[in-house]
Amino acid sequence: NDIVITFPAFPQTPVRFNNGNIKLQNLHAETSLGNLMLEQAYAKARYAKAHNISDASKVDTDKAMEFIYGGHESAVFNEILGNKNSIEYIMESYSDAENKPAKYQSVDKDKMFAILDKYAGRDDVLLCGGSGARDGGYLPEYGVSPRHAYCIEKIDSQNKTVTIINPYNSLYCMTITYDQFTEYFASLAVRELQV
Repeated sequence: NDIVITFPAFPQTPVRFNNGNIKLQNLHAETSLGNLMLEQAYAKARYAKAHNISDASKVDTDKAMEFIYGGHESAVFNEILGNKNSIEYIMESYSDAENKPAKYQSVDKDKMFAILDKYAGRDDVLLCGGSGARDGGYLPEYGVSPRHAYCIEKIDSQNKTVTIINPYNSLYCMTITYDQFTEYFASLAVRELQV
């Protein structure tokens, strides 16, 4: 009953979870074991490739998780799903951020509203929002912390709201307005799926 996970970007570094066991971490409050397993497998595979380690399963979980701190959501989509079809829309107010992803567009508030409307109600797309890094760029009452990636569960173009989920606590959905999204989120990563 071992589980082996291999990602297209890291074909030489599969990660094996003996008997489906994973290491639980304090920062993950309430989320599915599947989410934790995918995140840890991704971290271990990425760490193993960067450090020329042949058996990614033996990589220390804590080291691997620290290694994936930061980056862009669109790069993660590309590494997990293969090829380079993801794009990231970055708010102009954050356009001076370093290490921009390979494919990105700088957008203003109105353009971001149009992009959110475009992807509302679609089930053939993966969406992820990256919260901003500036001082005060967070919404503690909604559980939004700076410099963190959030799954976008739903976009409601009629009510102009975005429902986000913190991957560290997938039982807690937060619905914010388009205005709040453009104020507190620096980016929107999009991956259209072939379904």
